[in-house]
Amino acid sequence: MSLSLQPRRNGNPTLTPARDDRPHGVSVIRNQILENDLLHVFVTVVDQGGFTAAARTLHRTQAAVSLQIKRLEDIIGVSLIMRPQRGFRLTPEGDLMLDYARRMLALNAEALRTLRAEETDCTVRLGTIDDYVANILPPLVGAFCRSHPRVNVELYGGMPSSMLTRIGAHFDIVIAMEPAGTSQGQVLRREPVVWTTSSEHNQHERSPLPLAVAPPGSMFRHWAIAALQQSGVPWRLAHVNSNVSGIEAAVRQGLGVGVFKASTIDDRLRRLDESDGFPRLPDVEIALYSIRSSPSSPTMRLRDYLVERLGDNSGSD
Repeated sequence: MSLSLQPRRNGNPTLTPARDDRPHGVSVIRNQILENDLLHVFVTVVDQGGFTAAARTLHRTQAAVSLQIKRLEDIIGVSLIMRPQRGFRLTPEGDLMLDYARRMLALNAEALRTLRAEETDCTVRLGTIDDYVANILPPLVGAFCRSHPRVNVELYGGMPSSMLTRIGAHFDIVIAMEPAGTSQGQVLRREPVVWTTSSEHNQHERSPLPLAVAPPGSMFRHWAIAALQQSGVPWRLAHVNSNVSGIEAAVRQGLGVGVFKASTIDDRLRRLDESDGFPRLPDVEIALYSIRSSPSSPTMRLRDYLVERLGDNSGSD
């Protein structure tokens, strides 16, 4: 018994038993696997417009190409190509098989790319906020690189808002800090933002209040100034630095009051709240963004590793 393609009621063809026109005694090949080489030859014949051109492309004889097409037809049990005296054209079954063949070859290529992703050296570009570059990510990235020695991770610090506009072109992964409730990435954690002063100085009691902040464009700078103005607290700029470590150093030395994520404050800084006359500030979310990639690619492996280690359920606070 052979199989033929018959239309379903919804218009899509399906393989169904058909009348066996083979001579008596000719057995039907069953339980065969559609080999990629046969599918490749079939697609090449179609794309090249004939057996002769396909043979040249495949560096095989025309007879070998014809034999492989015949073998594919024998495995399936239907004719794929009509062979008039001049040229050729696909049968309805051939049209359907062509779609399957292209998809199967594409899936085969994707599987090879995915499974071989770690066989060659590659680079993953990771951008994030300054305090993550300085304190949090180095030990995590170091551990990842030791377990993936052929993956090079480039770590960049800066303004994640600008990094997000360049994801894909200049960055593969970006860990950004955004106002709570606004992130469209993978939220890793939510953190309070707090006022801080030196544990050894009283700059928070001065008027106008000296501020140690980042340059214009900084979210924390904007929140701090807006909150002070709304509360009627006079202020002045005492220290402006684009690096969060520099701002922390200025606050520790008593140059001004700063605004930081609560998780970054050590015993050299003291938190200030409403009881000290400072208005409450909004929370932030730490969120991860990444390019689309196959699940086992180095980028996705690093992404999943960071989500596991930095997420709220990671116990890494």
